[in-house]
Amino acid sequence: MVSLFIIYFYLILGIVYVLTHRKNIIATEFYLLIGFGFLPIIGGIVQGLVYGILLMWSSAAFALIIVYIYLQERLIHLDSLTGAWTRKSFIYYMNKKLNQKKIEPFGGIYFDIDDLKKINDNYGHLEGDFAISEIVKRIKGIMYDGEIIARLGGDEFVIITNSNSETRLKALGEDIDLSLSVFNENSEKLYDLSCSYGYGVYSEDFKSVDQFLRYIDYRMYSSKKNNNK
Repeated sequence: MVSLFIIYFYLILGIVYVLTHRKNIIATEFYLLIGFGFLPIIGGIVQGLVYGILLMWSSAAFALIIVYIYLQERLIHLDSLTGAWTRKSFIYYMNKKLNQKKIEPFGGIYFDIDDLKKINDNYGHLEGDFAISEIVKRIKGIMYDGEIIARLGGDEFVIITNSNSETRLKALGEDIDLSLSVFNENSEKLYDLSCSYGYGVYSEDFKSVDQFLRYIDYRMYSSKKNNNK
């Protein structure tokens, strides 16, 4: 009974955890996780009711294998250098998000790394890779739960928040600048790390994910152009 209690305790705890974080999970993934959480529970109930049928452990093993395969597939879609989502994984996530019956409000920040080419040319591509990974690591450290960061290519990234307030987007950009300033003041590197941003709040006026990305990308380059004057 003790063993059975421990098993069911962790299964139920896992289901409760998924339920409490439902807003941060795509609908199809939510039902997948819930389904595979209940599978061993149902198998255990059937096993208890019908003598001689061993379903609990086999159903638990089946659920673990499927979840493991799913996680492996998701890890393939993570950028190997930074741990950010790849463009493919990001577009998949956004399409799922926008196809839901009720679209939760969200905002986006498009950014790239200033003078990365100079870092690569003067100090080598390994140093450029360090600059990219260090910036992403610092950004992840100040992001809220449920916010995601994706690498769209090269040194271009996008952050998606669960807020429809430009105040939150502006504050996040300022926090990133502050974190990079702290790095620059304490680093022995011969270069500084900085980013250029463009941000905006998604609305029904945008017809697609790409159109929204082009909008905040345009705002980023406008900001970069103004800063270089």
